[in-house]
Amino acid sequence: MQHRIGSRWSVIALLLALSLACTLPLSPPTTPSEPPMTPSATLQPVCTPPLCGEGEVFYCPDECPGGCGTTCATPTPTLEPEPWEIPVLSMVYSQEGALWWAVGYNAPRPLTSGHQDSEPQISPDGRWALFRREVALGPSGLERFELWVIPLEEGAVARRLVAATDLPGVMGATPDSPDSVLLDRLPARISWFPDGRRAAFTTFIQGGYGLDTRLDLWVVDVETAALTRLLPDGEGGSFAFSPDGAALLVASPEAVTLLDADGRNRRELVRFPFVNTASEYAYIPQPLWAPDSSYGMVAITSPDPWNEGAFCSLWRLPRSGSAVQIGALPYACLFNTMEDRLWSPDRAWLAHATDYGGDLLLANADGTAATVYAEGAGEFLGWSPDNRHFVFAQWDAARMMLGGPGVELAPFVDPEETGQIITLQWADATNYGFLAADETYEKTLWVGELGGELRIIAAGVETFAVHR
Repeated sequence: MQHRIGSRWSVIALLLALSLACTLPLSPPTTPSEPPMTPSATLQPVCTPPLCGEGEVFYCPDECPGGCGTTCATPTPTLEPEPWEIPVLSMVYSQEGALWWAVGYNAPRPLTSGHQDSEPQISPDGRWALFRREVALGPSGLERFELWVIPLEEGAVARRLVAATDLPGVMGATPDSPDSVLLDRLPARISWFPDGRRAAFTTFIQGGYGLDTRLDLWVVDVETAALTRLLPDGEGGSFAFSPDGAALLVASPEAVTLLDADGRNRRELVRFPFVNTASEYAYIPQPLWAPDSSYGMVAITSPDPWNEGAFCSLWRLPRSGSAVQIGALPYACLFNTMEDRLWSPDRAWLAHATDYGGDLLLANADGTAATVYAEGAGEFLGWSPDNRHFVFAQWDAARMMLGGPGVELAPFVDPEETGQIITLQWADATNYGFLAADETYEKTLWVGELGGELRIIAAGVETFAVHR
């Protein structure tokens, strides 16, 4: 089934209320133009007969080893287009407890069945899919899950990486019973290493009161299933390994620290007050790295982001030396600083909404030279990997929009055709996949290409991951 990208949509208020992420914006100067593709010309000499030569090898007269009494015709250029690749997306998604694998526009094939599998994550090299499998109830009577992995290849078999029994539980009471029982420690914030061979995660305690985050850090080897506790309870939190794999940034509810990738040589870079989230969870900012691993970045909201006068401080985190505050935003920035939703992938641009549903601003990475890119911006859905585009919901106009630095604002998809986008992932600079929901919250997985067509992959999809 195919649909062309449209321009109209109707807002689904319930879904937008569930998505409280702040926005990333961009300002429009001139629209960049692509250089035309120039085919390479290969000159093939054409000689008039008789030709000199031996066997299948022929020469023009001036190239003949023994000379030749003929003249060469004017060489004729044969145009050969530059080599190109057919875009192939690899998508893994969960549907009714099973995992499916779709490559390009080919029919999806099953990866797992007979279980409750969800939340796939494809490795950076595209070789593996990590996922979560629901299993039998634990001693507390609460649901528990395990981490599994499967190679993305024909006839692959899934393997368990981390069971709940591999992690130390905690004795405690549940909201339904005053008796002390063994509560599971379960993985959260699971993230692949850049090498595609290991994954890291922190944990939480299942079933206790409130959101019991352990602030630890674990690493599992995908090929050997070797499990390592990198940081004990209280020393972890939100984490980011540098692209070169040598360093580690860790944020807690009150500090950001830098460590070697093996957990040694901890250095505190930024300390900040505990933030009032008006809920049971603790605010922990998400640290980020520059693509070349030379420095990190973090944005931290002020202690009470709900009050007038709230602000957001912007920090540069060098590999050596002290952290430097490079700027501040005169607005709260709560949810987008808990994810990678503020800076462009190259860390050169900053996009931010002035308020929930307010103007979308585009600025330099330090917050300077901010301009209003769009009015009435809602949820920000992410930058493209080449830093040229982003997608966001424009609530006042009730539409999904595509923008970018130097790019004119344009409609992205028509939600009357696709449903409301609830999550989007870019495979590369032009290809993407997204999950959209209709008025009944039935979710459909789509794949598309900028300037191209949208196609439905499957309906009734729960979670997905995309890779190219």
